[in-house]
Amino acid sequence: MSNQLLTQKWGAVPNFSCVLSTCEQMKDLPEIRTFFGGYNNPIGIEVECEGIESKVPPLKFWQDKEDGSLRNNGREFVSHPLSGRQIDYALQELGDCLKLFPKLSWSHRTSIHVHQNVSTLREQHLVAYTMLYVLFEDLFYHMVAPYRAANAFCYKTAALDPSEYMRIQESNKYCGLNLAPIKRQCTVEFRHMHGTDDLRLLRRWIQLIVKLHAWIEKQDSRTIVEKVMSDIENLQFIPLAKEIWGVNSTLFDDKFIHDSATKNALWSLCIATQEFQ
Repeated sequence: MSNQLLTQKWGAVPNFSCVLSTCEQMKDLPEIRTFFGGYNNPIGIEVECEGIESKVPPLKFWQDKEDGSLRNNGREFVSHPLSGRQIDYALQELGDCLKLFPKLSWSHRTSIHVHQNVSTLREQHLVAYTMLYVLFEDLFYHMVAPYRAANAFCYKTAALDPSEYMRIQESNKYCGLNLAPIKRQCTVEFRHMHGTDDLRLLRRWIQLIVKLHAWIEKQDSRTIVEKVMSDIENLQFIPLAKEIWGVNSTLFDDKFIHDSATKNALWSLCIATQEFQ
């Protein structure tokens, strides 16, 4: 298998033109407690909600848009590309904004998606990324409303045949980890989270995403797949989860980590023998 940068393989480059202007806007903001200061790889957040019955005030980090899939004055808040402390300020700004709408609601139609930039990764990184995601997929679903796992717009990746998933295509865009945007803008999309204004929960879920990428990015692309395969074959699921997520791994019981990873281990190993198309 070749090991090109993903931007070379598919020719897609993410647009981060809004990042610098967002940094400028942070100059006059007050100090707040931050959780993402060390994560400089940009993400984008999309938050769907209903009950927005009046005009949304101007926001520094977000644009609000109509969304035809929503009802009852539904709107989608789409962030500018965010990195580091911008993520903390953006979440606080959105939380403060949503308090202005007394009829705000989070029906089963609403959800929250995160796009993670993967333009710095190589093909072997992506193989390992996918192997680890599927191995620990139940951790991502464990943090969201139970109905999301059975949602037609957020089904589990492990429900697909591995060879089908390796053919990156729009027909698979509704699985939990959507790879289709790689070919358009070199991002992957995490679709799990139900609509919510619980910022503590949302921060923790986003930390799972950015820490997975941060761990992948710092690994040697020439050996990462072999390392992940070795850990899986030796059932080193708990040490691996702790290595990737650190303190965030304590959100899950060790038995749950081991049992859920054991269930998905064979699917994960199948990815190592194939090539993304």
